[in-house]
Amino acid sequence: MQKVGFLGAGNMASAIIRGILHAGMQVSLCVYDLDAEKSHAFDAQGVAAMDSAGAVIAASDVVFFCVKPQNFEKLFAEISSALDESKLYVSIAAGINDRTIKQLAGRDGLKIITAMPNTPLLKLAGCTALAQCEGVSDDEFAFVEGIFASCGLVKKIAKDRINETIPVHGSSPAFIYLFADLIAQNAGKHGIEYQTALEMFCQTLIGSAKMLLESGETPAELIRMVSSPGGTTISGLDALHANGFDTAIERAFDACVKRAYELGK
Repeated sequence: MQKVGFLGAGNMASAIIRGILHAGMQVSLCVYDLDAEKSHAFDAQGVAAMDSAGAVIAASDVVFFCVKPQNFEKLFAEISSALDESKLYVSIAAGINDRTIKQLAGRDGLKIITAMPNTPLLKLAGCTALAQCEGVSDDEFAFVEGIFASCGLVKKIAKDRINETIPVHGSSPAFIYLFADLIAQNAGKHGIEYQTALEMFCQTLIGSAKMLLESGETPAELIRMVSSPGGTTISGLDALHANGFDTAIERAFDACVKRAYELGK
């Protein structure tokens, strides 16, 4: 039985643990967080709460680094002596690549998988970009891929393109939430109650995603299906384009990627 440990027990670690438990994977689990309450959140489900990061590493075959990128230097100052090159390490921190981890650890032989999950993993409906770095076997990668697949879609990505996926699926939930909020707020200005508009828009998001995934049509073709000549949709699309919607998306994409590389320095 594989032993899987988590350093950090925030939202993403909790989502991954829930996915493993939901899927009934035959693994043993342990976790450590500076907040003991978070470490003990899964006590009733057999997840062992450890009293140190080093204890997690010692007890695990696969270790997930689930701390914020800004905290990596502090974490590795604590755990560098405990790291074992026979184990597999998975990092979910934005902008932190395998090279940075090896430099922080002072170990060139570490086996590392870098991952970029998103918060919908909390609903077992997430998406994760996963990169297989040097020294990681196909079987090891497949095991970690299976863990993330328990929480949603997984796509294997070249390790030098993980940062470029962040605005696609990692940060984009926030963009979608902003769009939903603006839609509902503007509905309110026109006499539609905020919550009613929000629920209507959310259902439309679900249906639109299914159309994109299942219809076989391209986004451009689906836009044409909604857009009657001279109709309301055309008027709205024209207003979006005229007011810089395309440029705003491009700049948001570029800003996300730029910040990811800054975090990795």
